Amino acid sequence: MFDRRGGRESTAEITIPQEGKISGLKERITAFNEGMLPEMVQLKYEAMAENAFRFFRGTCHLFYEDLAVAEPLPLSLLAWICGDLHIENFGSYKGDNKLVYFDLNDFDEALLAPCSYETVRMVSSILGPPGL
Repeated sequence: MFDRRGGRESTAEITIPQEGKISGLKERITAFNEGMLPEMVQLKYEAMAENAFRFFRGTCHLFYEDLAVAEPLPLSLLAWICGDLHIENFGSYKGDNKLVYFDLNDFDEALLAPCSYETVRMVSSILGPPGL
């Protein structure tokens, strides 16, 4: 639950690997993708191997698992966040009214969480290691 940083519990949960249960990076990624179709997992792994930014995008769960056990962030309000906010999750589209909009375009991992998580994820995508 997000009670440690959010100041109260939310309806969303993040599974945090317990010591000795899933220790290595490869094991954590494999365990997370266990229920997916094997051919889809293979495509995902191929994309993640292309560069550091693709890896960052494909392992959002690692980001939040590690963030949950890191030094606490200041308390922040709970809000519906994108869940996987990074620089490539912004884009433009034309509305029915023929105006062009620039906005978030990926909500498949949206959840109720401290709003500061969104900022941390976005800044990480901008200031991350080279290639990210």
